[in-house]
Amino acid sequence: MPQLSMQEKIDEVAEEVPDPLVPPENVTKGERLVWFRRKLPELQILNSNNLTEQFHGRVLEFLNHGCSVQFYMIWFSPATKFGKREFKAMDNLLKFNPKAWIQEVDTES
Repeated sequence: MPQLSMQEKIDEVAEEVPDPLVPPENVTKGERLVWFRRKLPELQILNSNNLTEQFHGRVLEFLNHGCSVQFYMIWFSPATKFGKREFKAMDNLLKFNPKAWIQEVDTES
């Protein structure tokens, strides 16, 4: 039996585990909307809790300050991975937009 390439292995696993946000193939727009409305309550990511309510409050506070420019950054890696390159990017962003606000979101906050 021939050995599978890495991409073939990834494709094989992807076929076994269906993406919960991808509707069935060969359905009409109306059927997709019905499917999505039925599937939406099952998605754990959309459940509200104390942390999400806290986050919502911080975002609203951020948006109500009337600053000239607002930047919103989502950082998916651990904070320890935020290195010199990322700090330089933030520094340049604020250098050229001195009245801007930046809100950074990560899962460790």
